[in-house]
Amino acid sequence: FVGSTNSDGSIATQGTNLMIASVAGETTKIVAVQLPKNELRDAFNLVENPDMLGKEILICGNLEKYFGVAGIKSPTSIELLNADPNVVNVKNLPYAEAYYYESDNVYEFMLYNFDEATEDLLFPIVMVGVEAKSKTAINGTYDLIAAMYATGLNADEEFEGVSMGEEVGTLTIKNVDSEGNYSFVGSFVGEDGKTYKVNTVANVYAIDDETGDDIELKEE
Repeated sequence: FVGSTNSDGSIATQGTNLMIASVAGETTKIVAVQLPKNELRDAFNLVENPDMLGKEILICGNLEKYFGVAGIKSPTSIELLNADPNVVNVKNLPYAEAYYYESDNVYEFMLYNFDEATEDLLFPIVMVGVEAKSKTAINGTYDLIAAMYATGLNADEEFEGVSMGEEVGTLTIKNVDSEGNYSFVGSFVGEDGKTYKVNTVANVYAIDDETGDDIELKEE
């Protein structure tokens, strides 16, 4: 976003609104947010605060038509989230492949999203390993025995990203409906010293690694 200028070089654009989306960089699926003439406009308008572009914020206000589309008018508060550069929030990963290794009684989960049109894998992804309490019932809180925050693939099509060591954090997995969706909430510390916080709901596809058969998960 670039603010327009007057002929004398002064800023002509007024920071009266901004656009938000569920992910940074999105330019079509967006919601307009009104910025009243108060401290919220001073702190969050992009004309005077260009470093705010792409930041994650929490807004409280009225959801109503604004600029002819769904928007937020008269916000009462705006809070900057994830301001700590050492914390990475991992959300919006709606799918999970779970491989069960019977010899070690371990489940390995890969939480991810993909492009529905091309079916290409979208990054980032999160891979975590837990010692299973049951082959079919995975509800519970686990110590993570391994984890990875993957940001892409290298030339050999291997995951690359931030690897984690053993016993790096915890993860709570809980069934949320009868359609195979589970919530994943937890955190772990990477070898880079950052804390990765997971909070997402994913549809789990469970596979027995030794037989290749699907595993029908159930509540405990």
